[in-house]
Amino acid sequence: MKLLVLLLILSVLINVYTISMYFGTWKDLDDDLIPDDIEEKAEKIKKDIKHKAKRVKEELSDVKDSIKDVVNQIEDLPSAIKGDARKGRKQK
Repeated sequence: MKLLVLLLILSVLINVYTISMYFGTWKDLDDDLIPDDIEEKAEKIKKDIKHKAKRVKEELSDVKDSIKDVVNQIEDLPSAIKGDARKGRKQK
């Protein structure tokens, strides 16, 4: 019974989609059965995701550099505990 209901719902959705494409409710200029509005939105989302991924990569690079600085500072702790003179930052 559940399978029949599922098939009925799926059939109704497919028919609504097909009829709306036939009457031009959704435009599909390239005839790939995907409405152009959905294609445009998907393209915008794709560009946004690429931009965000690039920004995350840049931030991770900054975090990596910061962690290196922290490690360099931690190496100076034993000499600071001994009371030795401060060396300062290492030259690049």
